[in-house]
Amino acid sequence: MRQIKTTSDNHEDEFAHRILTDENEGFKGTFLDVGCGNGRHGNNTFTLEEAGWQGTMVDSSREMMEHNARFRGVTLCIADIVSCNWNDVFKKSEDTLTIDYISFNMDENIIQCIRNFPWSSIRGRVITFKHNEFKIGPGTKEEARRILVAAGYLLLVGDVCNDTLYRSFADWYIDPKTISPAVYQRYVSYGVRGIEVIYRPKVQSQQKLVTNSADLQDEFAARLLGTSGKFLDVGCGNGGVMGNNTLMLERLGWTGVMVDIDAEAYRWNTGNRKARAVCADVTTCDWSSVIGKKPEEMVLYDYISFDVDEATAAAVKHFPWSHIRFRLITIEHDAYRFGDGARALIRETMAKNGYILLAGDVCADFLYKPYEDWFIDPLTVSPLTFLPYVSNGLRAAEVLYTPRS
Repeated sequence: MRQIKTTSDNHEDEFAHRILTDENEGFKGTFLDVGCGNGRHGNNTFTLEEAGWQGTMVDSSREMMEHNARFRGVTLCIADIVSCNWNDVFKKSEDTLTIDYISFNMDENIIQCIRNFPWSSIRGRVITFKHNEFKIGPGTKEEARRILVAAGYLLLVGDVCNDTLYRSFADWYIDPKTISPAVYQRYVSYGVRGIEVIYRPKVQSQQKLVTNSADLQDEFAARLLGTSGKFLDVGCGNGGVMGNNTLMLERLGWTGVMVDIDAEAYRWNTGNRKARAVCADVTTCDWSSVIGKKPEEMVLYDYISFDVDEATAAAVKHFPWSHIRFRLITIEHDAYRFGDGARALIRETMAKNGYILLAGDVCADFLYKPYEDWFIDPLTVSPLTFLPYVSNGLRAAEVLYTPRS
């Protein structure tokens, strides 16, 4: 099955694509994006259009639709999604219009939209519906379920949780008359994150892991090494915003040191994180002073997150690899932006110090371009633990999880 990148917040686009292309890899379908908002970031149909699908995007914001017109090539419709005449939206003449994927993705007035939608004359094969139970309670979800079940839909995945909160916010339906049970039965699940609907974890965790990383680096460390450990966060930035690789670990009980050159980030981290924060230039700093060790002392970290963008090559050359060891490192080389230089230096350095490239050229969900390498120390991590993750050129979701087959 051909992979697609995802711009959805919780893999809705990938879910629709997998189900509808399962029996025909080259299938290009149709979509209706209700409450489309920003047509790229957090949008459920942008990647489908990139894959050759056609569709209609509907939103009440004229400003947002003018923005979307700059980069989306599908039909754009400005309409009140609560009370609009959907037959007019599609200029529909036939009795029933079948759409392969319908995304209902608005925060407000969602139940009024569901009540008004002509379920008998506009049919969806796959539907993702945002009910936001964790914010507004179960009422909207329960009424919507009654409406959709009465219309002949099957609640395939109930109470989908978001990656970053692990709280119920959506239901995913299919029309069982148009999709084979052999396809859809693999995705039946309840109360899990979208990523776990599509993929199965290679290693089970005894607790729900709420990722704060951009591409599951924190979850990878927790799955590989457990729910307690010691980290070094190099280029941590503001350690409380999305994209930080150690905040979730700290919440699990890990301890560590955070290092960044930005003084504002240092002040925030000092006041809001339990880990010790240090303001330093990692291309020139005294690492013994930064982490509080004696010059010749050997220090072991369970996990090092190394993310310094264009300073990577200089930082790697300056880092005392012989005296600061790790069990796992995720290190950003950004080869898709800066070329192969930093990646080649990283790999040469790691090999020289006895590390194994576990997952090479890890890709970001929304780009599917290689930007990071993940290494382990084979002397401190068992092959039984790390072998399931050996890979190259996959997205983080595909490194941690196995595609359903």
